[in-house]
Amino acid sequence: MNVRVVLVNIIFVLVTGCTLDAKLIEPSTLNMPSLPSASRLAYKKAAKLSDKFVTIFNSTVKLCNTNSIATCTTLPDYVDGSSNTASISDAKLLDNDDVIAAGTISGTDADSAILLYWKSSSGMWSQLDQFGFDSSSNSNGIAIDISPAGSVAYQISGHDALGKKHFAVREWTVGSPVWSTVDDFTIGKSVGDGYGLAYGEDESLYSVGTLYNGSLVGTGCLRERKGPQGAWGTLDNQYISGGAETVYQNIVVLADKVVIVGWVGGGTRQLIIRDCSRSTGVCTTRKKMSLMSGDTYLSSVNWASGTSIYATGRVDTPSTYFILIKYDYGSDTLTTIETYQPAAGLPGVGIQVGFDSTGKTWVSGSRYSVDFFIHTYDSSDNVANTYLYP
Repeated sequence: MNVRVVLVNIIFVLVTGCTLDAKLIEPSTLNMPSLPSASRLAYKKAAKLSDKFVTIFNSTVKLCNTNSIATCTTLPDYVDGSSNTASISDAKLLDNDDVIAAGTISGTDADSAILLYWKSSSGMWSQLDQFGFDSSSNSNGIAIDISPAGSVAYQISGHDALGKKHFAVREWTVGSPVWSTVDDFTIGKSVGDGYGLAYGEDESLYSVGTLYNGSLVGTGCLRERKGPQGAWGTLDNQYISGGAETVYQNIVVLADKVVIVGWVGGGTRQLIIRDCSRSTGVCTTRKKMSLMSGDTYLSSVNWASGTSIYATGRVDTPSTYFILIKYDYGSDTLTTIETYQPAAGLPGVGIQVGFDSTGKTWVSGSRYSVDFFIHTYDSSDNVANTYLYP
């Protein structure tokens, strides 16, 4: 049963005057999974719990296996007591094929962010948290991550009662009976959109998004909390010259830096790869360039080991191509591993990139909302398998 509570432990980094409407499950029924420490560390090391992975297609969760990519399983939708169906934005795979997912669900007056837990042994979803900045304004669950200690955080974008848009982070820590809003961020009259978040191995937490001023010119923004109890601050708030706007779309946290992928607008939209030192706070743009002379949008970034990161998304030329790139810090080189259309002239979009226990890279993608595909690549980045789901 959902109850409305007053959250006394909400931390506001900036006082924005927003009204929060938070809906949590009864603390006595909160039953988060307790992961063995070895599994948690394996999860943070590029999610190498097994050769299974979860990805999102058409707002649903698919459970797949890199050794048998033709047999992805679509988890059933979560439907609440009012017959509203949740739309999933991000999910993470836990032990025993359990899944934790963030998304959005409709309500009587507005949409709200929702956090769900799939228990594979029972084949059922349960609700962990539901949240809105205001009961009459829409809020959306965007991204989710799990810390090495087993804490869970998810990112929310939404409007408050005054019409201002925020991007915020809610977190549950091991042993806590409640979820708390630990960061709620916007600047002046700006609109804030969240796009991704990730933990570091020391329980530091990073949230990335874009702030839009009154003229809707975007500025990339990276928020940081040092360690599990540190104060939140803005690590990067950057307008990259040469474009009408700068959009930060996702991040991955390495031992010494946070890597950001996004794009710079104005004319052709160029990809950007930027990183911020976790020790000095110095941020550097590594790459700003066009691919295939088209508009580039990178939606997912990941790191396996060594000095390379992988990112996927799409390039509009104006035909739309799925794209997978690799950036190597050691040589400062960016390589396009593959561009792809599911069929001639049909658009392809990369959704998510990850790695399995054998060193294979996998990427999920779609022909927009029609077909779903998976590609796997060997350790030399050659295409190993391609499967298109009709």
